[in-house]
Amino acid sequence: MFTLTLFSQLIYAESAKQPTVIKTSDIPEKREYPVNNSINPCVNFYEYACSPVINSFKLREDRSNHIFSFSDASERLLEFKKKYFLNLAQKKPESEMESEVKSYYSACMNQQAKEKEEKEYVKQTKEMLDKITTREEFIDMVAKGITSSSQLGFLVFNAKEPNLDRPAYNDLFFNTELRSLPERDYYKNKELTKELKALMKDFFTIIGDKSPVKKADLVFNFEKELAQKYPTPPIIQEQLFSRTKVSREELIKNYPNLKLEKFLSDIPEHVIIRNIIGNNTMKFLDTKLKTASLEELKSVFLYFQLRPIMDDAYPEFFNKKFEFNKKYLGGPNKRPNRQERCTRAVMNSFDKEVDFILLPKIFPDFPKEKFVKSIEKIRIALMEQLQNNTWLSKSAKQEAMRKIKIAKLALVSPDTIKDWDFNPRAVYSVDAPIANSHKLGQLLIEKDLKELKGPVNINRWEMGPLTVNAYYNPSYNKICFPVGILQYPFYDKNEPEEVNLGAIGAVIGHELGHAIDNHGNKYDADGAFKPWMKEKDKKTFKERSKLLITQYDRIGHNGKFTLGENIGDLVGLTTAYNAAFPGGKDNNQELKKRFFLQLARLYCEVERKGITELRLKTDPHSLGFARINEQIKQQDGFKEAYNCKPGDPMAIPEKEHVRIW
Repeated sequence: MFTLTLFSQLIYAESAKQPTVIKTSDIPEKREYPVNNSINPCVNFYEYACSPVINSFKLREDRSNHIFSFSDASERLLEFKKKYFLNLAQKKPESEMESEVKSYYSACMNQQAKEKEEKEYVKQTKEMLDKITTREEFIDMVAKGITSSSQLGFLVFNAKEPNLDRPAYNDLFFNTELRSLPERDYYKNKELTKELKALMKDFFTIIGDKSPVKKADLVFNFEKELAQKYPTPPIIQEQLFSRTKVSREELIKNYPNLKLEKFLSDIPEHVIIRNIIGNNTMKFLDTKLKTASLEELKSVFLYFQLRPIMDDAYPEFFNKKFEFNKKYLGGPNKRPNRQERCTRAVMNSFDKEVDFILLPKIFPDFPKEKFVKSIEKIRIALMEQLQNNTWLSKSAKQEAMRKIKIAKLALVSPDTIKDWDFNPRAVYSVDAPIANSHKLGQLLIEKDLKELKGPVNINRWEMGPLTVNAYYNPSYNKICFPVGILQYPFYDKNEPEEVNLGAIGAVIGHELGHAIDNHGNKYDADGAFKPWMKEKDKKTFKERSKLLITQYDRIGHNGKFTLGENIGDLVGLTTAYNAAFPGGKDNNQELKKRFFLQLARLYCEVERKGITELRLKTDPHSLGFARINEQIKQQDGFKEAYNCKPGDPMAIPEKEHVRIW
């Protein structure tokens, strides 16, 4: 088990003997966050604010991490939903929608049915491959898999990315799922790759293959080579915010073995196709289909087709896969029980439907009007900051202010039934969990393809309102705050406004900050990909951003990859403080302390070592300690509140301050 690294602890007050701390995994209705008075907040504010709650918490064996603010709220909602499904199993559904989620849940809980389906699925897949005797037959099969939820394709498609010039219309791009590991550097770990090959060997042994070692080598070498061609997460991030249009003619000509003609012929002519995964990846897959042996191609197909579904009927293989993930990818020590797994499965597949049913029961009278006032207060403060900006050109400043002024707000829950964006309605079986998953997947594929005709509803929600999260969409210039995140410590209607602004206010500012971060500033106020900075503005922005990149590079993060989120944090905290204490004139020092403490409580966290490594490689968000300490350093208000002195780690010199917005 691994918790966040505790940095050097310098004595702040004479420490008395600490009482024995009893660790617990319990999730209280409202968690207490005592401070650690043995640590100087000007030396390490994260430890000052978070170490007591971290040291009193025991990470559950079936969890990989726990970010107290997010996870406490999520766990409370999960418990409510678990009880709902237990009760639902015993009663008659009250609507067609509730009947669907009940059937889907009941099928998941039917272990015997799942075992039977898994065995039949493995048997049918092997028989299907046995009938394929030529390369051409195999290529035709995987080409059809692009639009199939039940059969693997060497490519999958994404049709949800808004067009850069016409945001109400969606673009299309391809991806591939033929990798076991989330990032290419994992393949450099010799111990890991040895065990991955052993896991692949076990897979082929269990399904009755006569040459498991050879097949494992074929699959491993395929995916390792693919991983070196596949873009890293930072590159993918840049591609998504760039123009990477590729013509249909180019795709068909350059990658003939991917057989994209039929798929592309059904895509409306106006749809833009973007090359996000790059030519190297596409060329690798195309070349493999042309030159690899049929044995290699079949082995790759078998492994990635069957590996995800082998569970109840194949406990030996599943347990080995589970242990591998635990050892190398931060997986939990044990699996959650079946009832929780099935609750989560329905939440993942029917998030809007479940939230639609349960929202009135969980948050019947949320004070939306009070929350809207907080949002508008942050919006006004950010516009004032932009108005006072000294380096932007006049036209760029006007567009930045217009962007913040007209940013759309999606708050608490969807306003209309259309905005909920439910799944297509269907009938699901109570004894066919895999077939149910494939049926839903196929309906969603068809929905995505149909929506390519456009225009789409830009007011629809991209997550259920009981989600503990928030987001900004640059193509729609819209921020979304589901009611799920509006729980303590993010928001408490009984706390002073200044304290709430330290938490939810900073998050609001963070999301609005994405409108003017290194990616958001490429989009105008109407969501079109039209950078509004002049060349001089861009140069100044880049120079100022370099300081933030260097700051995070120094602490083991990828400063360039996390830049957008770090700018969001900087804008969020700065704007929230200005909204809470206009001009910094409020002399209530205790209230200012509480403002910064409430911010810190958002990112107190514990996690397993593998999760930390995974996040640093693949997540554009910085780790919790960095989101607090590295941002606090930039705030004069913090130094004032805690009487920090020159030379204190949390009180960096003015010349090192990052002033972007």
